[in-house]
Amino acid sequence: MSRGAILFAFNSPKYDYYAMAEYTAKRINHFLDLPVTIVTDNESVPRKPKYKFDNVIKVSPDRNNKRDWGIWINKGRNKAYEISPYNETLLLDVDYIVNSDKLNTIFDFYDDFSCHDNTAF
Repeated sequence: MSRGAILFAFNSPKYDYYAMAEYTAKRINHFLDLPVTIVTDNESVPRKPKYKFDNVIKVSPDRNNKRDWGIWINKGRNKAYEISPYNETLLLDVDYIVNSDKLNTIFDFYDDFSCHDNTAF
């Protein structure tokens, strides 16, 4: 059974999500010892990437999603498990900072899908 993490990273005029994904992927490798797949587009990949992802899946993102502060390309994550190359997939935001191996315990759950139900502590 293969396990891995998947990150979505589409740059906007305001944020370099690809650079955030590189940083997050390094921490996933270090703390979780998992391969990392990035879902991105041609425009977001830098000429000289600083990190070599295990898999790169390029898609055409929906750029029509706007928030009060600007463009927010976050649609398409609902297809993460369809396009993931892994049998068990950990989907993380690129701005989530992994600081321990505790996320590996998520693979001990027997649910097909797990996510938080609130953001309160």
